[in-house]
Amino acid sequence: MKGLIGYPVGIDGDPMVGMPAHLVAEAMAGLGATIGNGIAALDHSVPNAPPGHRLLLCVEMVCDIFVSFLTIHPYVDGNGHTARYVLWTILSRFGFKTAIFTIEPRPLEKNYSQYIATYRSGQKLDLVKWVLGCFYTAP
Repeated sequence: MKGLIGYPVGIDGDPMVGMPAHLVAEAMAGLGATIGNGIAALDHSVPNAPPGHRLLLCVEMVCDIFVSFLTIHPYVDGNGHTARYVLWTILSRFGFKTAIFTIEPRPLEKNYSQYIATYRSGQKLDLVKWVLGCFYTAP
């Protein structure tokens, strides 16, 4: 890892992804706090939510985390795998199991990258709807 210190990460052609290396640790610490606060909020609200609303509450929160992680883009490689694992893990914690959302390989949905890009620009509905369709409530 020593060789990666100061190495710029991001995606060529998408200036909204990645950041200067010296800002990554602080951004990740902030994301960690957001994850902890989000899980605490879900621990409080999910058990009291109507059954149909539980998954929506979780998906809205994890989509924010998912896209934030991908936007920070802290690693040279493996950002997508890690972001998908975090999303999958949090939803699993609340009893939602994947039907088609995979960590490896990358999801086959042809609009997957576009959903992420439009979410980042403030149009959240397409990614939320797609992720909702990938999960079901465990019996």
